[in-house]
Amino acid sequence: MKTTYIVRAYRTAVGKAPRGLFRFKRPDELAAETIEHMMSTLDDFDVNVIDDVLIGNAMPEAEQGLNMARLISLMGLKTIEVPGVTVNRYCASGIETIAMGMPKSSREWQSVSSLVVLKA
Repeated sequence: MKTTYIVRAYRTAVGKAPRGLFRFKRPDELAAETIEHMMSTLDDFDVNVIDDVLIGNAMPEAEQGLNMARLISLMGLKTIEVPGVTVNRYCASGIETIAMGMPKSSREWQSVSSLVVLKA
């Protein structure tokens, strides 16, 4: 089993829902911008070695789509090669996603996993 590392951890800003700074920003856009920022801080990191994007999101609907992780992968990583998995657990979606992602990323057949946890 490989050793798993958390290379970067970021959190999006928080605002008031009806009138706040992000009232015109969709959740998938915020998450994609977070991934873009993360990738910009990793010098010479090849996006093609990322195997998966995992998102924990309770009740993805409307503009979030049914597979929000795939949308975020497309927008944030700027490639069609990286799939995405959206975990819909009505409570503790984020921690469930971490629980699913850590063993997956430590397998010998997996090169690198991008684990992004979003609770929307």
